Amino acid sequence: MFSDSGIPRVLIIYAICLPIAIVLGYLLGTANTFFNFAVIGLFVFTLAMPLVASWYHWILIFSINSTILVFFLPGKPELAAVVAAFAVGAAVLNRTLKAESQFIWIPHVVWPLIFLAIVVTVTAHFTGGFGGRVFGSSLWGAKRYLGVYGAIFALFGLVSQTIPKNKARLAASVFILAGLTSVVSNIAYTLGPSFYFLFNFFPSDLASHQYRATGGEMVRLTGLSFAAMDAAFFVLLWYGVRGLFEINKPWRLLTFIAMIGLSLLGGFRSVLILSVLVFVSQLYLEGVHRSRYMPILLAVGLLGGGFTLVFLDDMPKTVQRSLSFLPVEIDRAAAQDAAASLNWRLEMWRVVLPEVPEHLLFGKGYTFDGTEYYLTTIGMDRGIYPSYEHTLVSGNYHQGILTIIVPFGIWGLIAFIWFSAAGWWVLLRNKRYGDPDLYKINTFLLAYFVGRLIFYTIFYGQFDLEFIQLTGTVGLSIAINHGVCSPRSEQARQSEETEQVEAGAQHAPLLPLRA
Repeated sequence: MFSDSGIPRVLIIYAICLPIAIVLGYLLGTANTFFNFAVIGLFVFTLAMPLVASWYHWILIFSINSTILVFFLPGKPELAAVVAAFAVGAAVLNRTLKAESQFIWIPHVVWPLIFLAIVVTVTAHFTGGFGGRVFGSSLWGAKRYLGVYGAIFALFGLVSQTIPKNKARLAASVFILAGLTSVVSNIAYTLGPSFYFLFNFFPSDLASHQYRATGGEMVRLTGLSFAAMDAAFFVLLWYGVRGLFEINKPWRLLTFIAMIGLSLLGGFRSVLILSVLVFVSQLYLEGVHRSRYMPILLAVGLLGGGFTLVFLDDMPKTVQRSLSFLPVEIDRAAAQDAAASLNWRLEMWRVVLPEVPEHLLFGKGYTFDGTEYYLTTIGMDRGIYPSYEHTLVSGNYHQGILTIIVPFGIWGLIAFIWFSAAGWWVLLRNKRYGDPDLYKINTFLLAYFVGRLIFYTIFYGQFDLEFIQLTGTVGLSIAINHGVCSPRSEQARQSEETEQVEAGAQHAPLLPLRA
């Protein structure tokens, strides 16, 4: 049946594949332990390496806004940080093998990130190293360092390739819609224990509020809230603010309003504030405030506000909690819960602020003692420590600037401000001088960046988690526009279009004269 020369090859293939199949079958048939998932994950990842190497750019675009975990690696890091590091390695390898493959070098955004990487590395070296609970160290914090490095790598990975004009909208859509993965956590918890294995792939934290709700308490759907917000952003990306108010296409505005309404089911004031910041930023950048659409917008806003006030008492408590920062009467339980959350933050910031001068020149880093954290948590459960004490130990201060300046001092803050200014400059020039066909995309990316930056600096932020959103937005804009656009590039494009029109006119056939 086989030729003599083919028999050894077939036997070798069987000798390799059969043991692997037996081992994988055994792991799939036994208990769902972390070891089983880790072995299966590593095997699948090894087989997928050629595919990942070819599609790393698109995988990186998707991963930045997703909530997927790399379950087979120690500590279950976020997919974005891992893919960003891999993307940089793949890009360097491609540059080595192909001379025409090269990074889009934009020094305005590269140098602040290099400076930040130096600050983070030096700080980590002099504050106990990177730690790592999964490595058996008593010092924790490695995952947070990975988040910062991942944000830096993300930009370098994105600018390693350009995105063709005909795929720019797809790339921006993938970037935003990846946020829909956050709803999987709520779905997994709702479906019951048979689906809890999904928490190996998606963070269980997004279902924590849903788990804690008992009896008549508020059921806060965190994952659904974030997913709906990103769906609303997708509508803005696709149609813009002007496109929402086209009278012959009312479903656009209705879809946007519905997604904003769903986002309130998480009970987070921050989700509504961030949505408003991005919407208002895009409204201003499109010049809607000076157009005939503004009266329509005001009318829709007044009608929506009036409808909300009339039926506010009948709305879910989570929706009322999301609106608790407005001067409206809401359910007492929702109001008390929102007030307690705000007071918790204000009290914590009152304790943290006096520490800022101490860490101004040299930050404390992300590394902290795991034993101290564990004992502090026990003390909180027993009422010995205030409810925010464990947050002070871990360094998650729930405020963007504090999560930079305390861990990395004034130098980290300088790097952040430097990059933010450079990123705004890049996005603004691409919006002003970019290809007219990319206007909606460039306008949305600038509005998204500005809205998130304002929200991060004023309302809420965690540097190791939020910074990748900013670097990813800037990197995506550079990849879509093939760099930073300038007035010269706009003039060159206009002259090219003029030459094409003139050339077409010269070669056009003469029309016959009519009698």
